[in-house]
Formats: sequence, C-alpha cells, structure tokens
Amino acid sequence: MIIERLRAEGYQVSETSAVFSPHQIAPEFGGFPQVRERVFITATLVPDGHVADPHVRPVVLPSHVRMTREWDLAEDLPLDDSHHVPGTDLSVAEVTWIDHWDTWVQFMNALRVSDADAAGEPARRLPGFPVWSHVWVSSQSERQAMLSPDGVPVPSWKKNFLLKNWDLYDRIRQVDPAWLRTWLAKTRTFPESRQKLEWQAQDETSLWNCVLSFRPSGIRAKRMTHLPALVAITQTPVLGPRDRRLSPREAARLQGLPDEFDFGPQRAALTYRQLGNGVNIGVVWNVLKAHVERDRNLLLASERGRAIYHSIASAADSPLEPVRVALSRRRAAVPSDELVLAGAS
Repeated sequence: MIIERLRAEGYQVSETSAVFSPHQIAPEFGGFPQVRERVFITATLVPDGHVADPHVRPVVLPSHVRMTREWDLAEDLPLDDSHHVPGTDLSVAEVTWIDHWDTWVQFMNALRVSDADAAGEPARRLPGFPVWSHVWVSSQSERQAMLSPDGVPVPSWKKNFLLKNWDLYDRIRQVDPAWLRTWLAKTRTFPESRQKLEWQAQDETSLWNCVLSFRPSGIRAKRMTHLPALVAITQTPVLGPRDRRLSPREAARLQGLPDEFDFGPQRAALTYRQLGNGVNIGVVWNVLKAHVERDRNLLLASERGRAIYHSIASAADSPLEPVRVALSRRRAAVPSDELVLAGAS
C-alpha cells in the first residue's frame, strides 16, 4: 500500500523494500553491535519530463561499508568499564535467578564433557530449544494432560518443545536425581517466566559471561558479541560480565549517538524508552547515501535533486561528525532545558 501510494504521487520506488540492521555495518561507517532489523522504503520524486523506472532495484549497501568480522561488544560499543553505574543495578531476585540457572548450566557443562569423554567425541552444546523447567514432571498422566489440556491437543510446535523438555528432564534425572530434586524445588518458587531458559550462547560456559534478557518467554542468554534490539519497554539487556544492565549512555551509543549527546535531568526510564523507539543513525545515514547513488541520474535531472545529491554524496562516510555538528548548532540556538526534545527529534 505504501509503495503504491508513493508511485501514485509521482515517486520512483522499488517494488521490494530493504531491510537493514546496525550490526551489518562496519563501525567506521556508523555501524554498532545491535541486531535491529528495520524496513526502509526509499523514494525519489520524478522530475517533469522523466519517467520512473518500474523495475528499479531496492537500496543495497555497498560492500565496503559492510561488517566483515565478528563484533566485540566490550570494545566496539564500547562498554563502560565500571560495574557500578547508577540505576543499572540488578535486583536481589534477578541475581538469584541468574545464579540459580547458572548452577544448571555448570551441571550440564559437566554432563556433556563426561559424555564427550565416554564417546570420544566433542562435547555437545547446551539445548538449543527453550528449556521449560515448569513442565518437568515424571507422571505420564500429567504429561498427557499438558499435551491435551481440556481434551484439546496443543499446537505441534508446543508439543515438540514439551517432548524435548521431558527427554531432557529424564536424562538429567538418570544422572543425579537428588541434585535435580533440590534444584527444581527452588526453581518452582520463581515466577513461571523465570523457570524458563533460552540458551543462545553456543559454547559459552556461564550465564555471567553472557548478554541476558528477562523476557516473558524466559531468561535469554546470548554471547557478548552484540545486543538484541532495544525496545521501548522494560527489557533492558543485562551485561553479565559487568553485573548490571546496559546504561543509558551505552544504549545511546548503540543507536549511534555520540557521548556528548545530553539527555538532561530526565529519568533513565524515559531515556531508555526514547532510545527504544529510535532508529540507529548509522543505518539511516548509509541507506540515504545508497539511495541517492542508486537514483543519481534522476536526482541530477532537476535543480533541487542536484542539490540533494551533492550534499549527501559528498558528505562523510560516517554519520557521527554530521551529528556532532548538528548538536553544536542546536546547543547554540536552543535553551539547555529544550535540548532533550530538540536532540531527540
């Protein structure tokens, strides 16, 4: 609908929208270690006397700006060295959940090493499916009730996860039932969402080495290479090696804002919300530059288009310098108490 409407208004638009994320762009060109895919539909107004190309390709980022190595979150963001940033501390309950699940990770690590030794093979990774300890029961009648609550079979995806979890539970129960009973008894005191673990950290050895997210679907663990998308709700990522949440300043860097950007005295919760609703500067900048290069001939056909093309095509490859210039201009023209909204816009 958007593409059809733009074409009806006289714009050249690709039939296919583009999808880009900050983690796809090298840091020297404004990329940052955040997986945050966004859809971009870019259009150029067709000058009088010219015809739009109905088969114009979608915007493609040039190969030289693309990230070709693995991200290092601590170095590439970078993370603040301090473990104590005001407002980022974990609660006692959160530390308890992490510590408790970490004992399970350590138990499973020892178990898979033992398996590897016995079989003479490399150790298997921790389960890649969601671990649901709240469904770990041994009774066949209880299991059947979970498969068909009120006589209605659960969806196939859920059945698959249930069967995998019971198989995992049975395997652990055979190895050390006493340890499992003690561990599971404490787990049952947690909220249901904290009785679940989504391990996506490959061969990492501890939850405290991971990026953690407290989600309704469980505690999600990822490697410290990049962060999930910032969202405008209370799911600020936890940095395991720092024993705290991502700070507002680190979150601002993740969206491409330089450290001199000032959020003023507003509450951190509002800052997180603004950043969660924002779009990474580096992605927008590179999409814009790629767009004007794609539509170069069309832009050069009009006086206004030429001005647009030359101002963007000749600009820096990294968006940080233009942002700093814009910030300095705003500071000179806008009272300090209005900088938050002016900068955010």
